[in-house]
Amino acid sequence: MRVVIAGDLGGTNGRWQAYTAADDLSVRPLGPPVEVAVADVGSLLAMVLLADQQLPNGAKFLDAEAVCLGAAGVWNQATRQVALPHYWDGAADVGAVIQQFDLEGRLIVQNDFVGEVYALRTEVADTAQTVIEGRSEPDRWSVVIGPGTGLGQGALSPDGEVVRSEGGNAPLGAPWSDWLRTFVRELLVCLDEVHGITSPRWEDLVSGSGLSRLYEFFYRERISPAEVSEKLKRDEAPAVARAFAELLALKCREVCYTYWPPGAVYLSGGVLKKNPFLVLGSDHFAQAFRAFPVARDSLEAVSVRLITDPTSGLHGCAARAASTLR
Repeated sequence: MRVVIAGDLGGTNGRWQAYTAADDLSVRPLGPPVEVAVADVGSLLAMVLLADQQLPNGAKFLDAEAVCLGAAGVWNQATRQVALPHYWDGAADVGAVIQQFDLEGRLIVQNDFVGEVYALRTEVADTAQTVIEGRSEPDRWSVVIGPGTGLGQGALSPDGEVVRSEGGNAPLGAPWSDWLRTFVRELLVCLDEVHGITSPRWEDLVSGSGLSRLYEFFYRERISPAEVSEKLKRDEAPAVARAFAELLALKCREVCYTYWPPGAVYLSGGVLKKNPFLVLGSDHFAQAFRAFPVARDSLEAVSVRLITDPTSGLHGCAARAASTLR
């Protein structure tokens, strides 16, 4: 049995899962993931040591043929650390893990959202829910957009190449929907004067923190993303739901023109996995996505699907690890 291990290290929790890799390099989980809170351990090594004791079926890091860690933050190959303020003293020491488990040449470190793109190579793509019907052409690009802590973006080429993007950091821009246009100037002033964001990016609004900023703009109260989520579920913040859906749709449309013509757009990320109703059955999202007149016929053929599997990033990291096997 060939075993690979996938890790998904966020700012709050780390999750680890062992997989078997078949001869065709497809992957299957051996059991449920192990989750460890960043705050509960003193270092990345302490987290991995704990996970190593709890992985199912006796899977061990020392025995794994490959390990792939998807981590939020900035990977520094020279120091072998991932920098993020949420981590231990601002960094996760991957080098210590490599040394402890003799993972030299067997460990891959990548941005956490890259795992979401690799997940399209697995059954995760087949279980995604339809947001907008389309043709999902297999010989065209598939793009993935995921609002979470930030706004992740990436693409899978027709020949299976994964392309990472920093499109979430691109400047926020028009063309706006008719509804957004009625207040967008006031929103941009609010970002500047209240939040000190003079050059807004897409992820300043299409993300978890973006939910809080939109709520404060519409309802004049500053609350956490989790609190906004609860209000959205009770339909107590309809303006936020509509603004978020339309902004996300405009970003999806922009990405479609970058990878033109795409076969499908996949939506992912923590915000939508916790609040799928923001896009599923949302007329605001669908109308904003297809409202722009440029190449409308081709855009109407694009399917939009929502990845709801909470372990999709882990599946993607496992697929990446398996791709290194011979």
